[in-house]
Amino acid sequence: IDIDCAILFLVFSLLSRFRSVREKVDLPQLLDEFIRVTGDELNFQREIYVLEIFKEKLKKFPFVHIPKVYQELSSKDIIVMEYCEGDKISEISSWKHRNNDPAVIAQQLVDIYMEQFLEIGWVHFDPHPGNILVTSDNNFVLLDFGMAWQISTQHSEVLRCGLRTIVQKDYMGLLD
Repeated sequence: IDIDCAILFLVFSLLSRFRSVREKVDLPQLLDEFIRVTGDELNFQREIYVLEIFKEKLKKFPFVHIPKVYQELSSKDIIVMEYCEGDKISEISSWKHRNNDPAVIAQQLVDIYMEQFLEIGWVHFDPHPGNILVTSDNNFVLLDFGMAWQISTQHSEVLRCGLRTIVQKDYMGLLD
């Protein structure tokens, strides 16, 4: 990864010399963000810490399962977790027949993401199909908390206010 980042730095430095590229994208800032996110993804102690926050904060939702971490087998280089069966959320034909309703699953995902943004203050920012498994009876498993970040109270309040203005159809308030 270090070598890849060094190569990207050289390529981005060369590309940044072109005004047409500089005007469209800030490549050094993009590379800084990539390095930061990659570092977070590979910091397994941080990921375990964040996973435990989510496990505690989302336990009020009985349809969500977050795997147990085996701390005694985990280290800075590896996370050992409980094996959880399920199908990728994108493979609807694989899980729909097991008493699962896509509309219910979708509503539950909205519910837990609203909870994250508005109440918990931590957000799982990597919800690709491999990180959300559907089990049975409209239950699912959340995986991979390497790209979860804490959002500020101010950002949470702005979201809350924005949602309130949308519900109240106060479009000028939304613009404000």
